[in-house]
Amino acid sequence: MRILEGSEILIMFSTGEYSLLHSRLRGVSISKKEEQVTIDLFIDLLYSKYEQQMSLRFIDVSDYSLNEDNWTNFPSIEKYKFYKNYNEFYISLNPEVTFAGSIATDQEYIRSKNVKATLMK
Repeated sequence: MRILEGSEILIMFSTGEYSLLHSRLRGVSISKKEEQVTIDLFIDLLYSKYEQQMSLRFIDVSDYSLNEDNWTNFPSIEKYKFYKNYNEFYISLNPEVTFAGSIATDQEYIRSKNVKATLMK
């Protein structure tokens, strides 16, 4: 098991060591503790030499748009955005366009103050 946090995750994705392309989203968990929202994405990785599964935990979520009906039969991830902007991380698994920057038409997105990845064999 390998744990990555914050910008370290983005570096691993930008170097090509890991990719969400063609991966499969197995599940989503949304939890609220007091005023803090945490969202976990459970993903089966296709392009990884070492680990086959990953959980992405978005901590202290400030905004999200997730249609739970889409998650039960979510196909492979064909495009995505994942970046850090100022003090927030942003991911969209159904972006309108693939350039960096959130736009109003992005769907299935999460904004959070921190993110943690757990990689498993």
